[in-house]
Amino acid sequence: MGVSSVSDRGAGVDLNRRAWKYAIVVLLLAALWIVLIPLLNRTLEYDDPIERGDRLLIAPGITFEPTPGWNLEAGLRTTDKTRTKAPGAPVTLTQGAVTMQVTAGPFDGTPDELLSTIEHTSISDHGEALNATGEKTALPVRGSRSKGVAEHYSAPESEGVVGAFVFGKTGVRLSVVGPAAQMDDEAEEIGTMLASFRYDQSASKGGDK
Repeated sequence: MGVSSVSDRGAGVDLNRRAWKYAIVVLLLAALWIVLIPLLNRTLEYDDPIERGDRLLIAPGITFEPTPGWNLEAGLRTTDKTRTKAPGAPVTLTQGAVTMQVTAGPFDGTPDELLSTIEHTSISDHGEALNATGEKTALPVRGSRSKGVAEHYSAPESEGVVGAFVFGKTGVRLSVVGPAAQMDDEAEEIGTMLASFRYDQSASKGGDK
């Protein structure tokens, strides 16, 4: 056996070892992307489900009760303690592809006037123009003579409900938007949440006039 044959065989073994090393690295990277990355993403997803009895504080004296099981992505429970002693916070709740958002701010007018200021196009998941499908509906308020108002909208791929309340000098805007099929499935729970708003005049700075 010549020296060149031995050298060729040694080179072949060396190349095979390198190929195995590269293959192992590729397999490890594939496992990382296929298994570990999705697992890490699921771990990092914000999960804060609403529990029975939870109430969210929108502004001083203004609260509502979300449906248990919905996920609180942003908001402040009445039982939460903050360093800044925040009097309330905007709310974002999700249930699957359905999103509910509630905000409050100074407003001197009626619920109907506040409702007309909500930009319906911007609340659609697909940027679609939501078109009114029926008459406005009055929303009762626990502990107050005030009533809110809501209106149902639809688009080719989405449905939504927009609503407004006015408590003293504070206006509350809300929107619930999602795929039509899931909005139908969650209709009862959404209706219950819209009817759960409560106003405690003694806890607010303004008055319920």
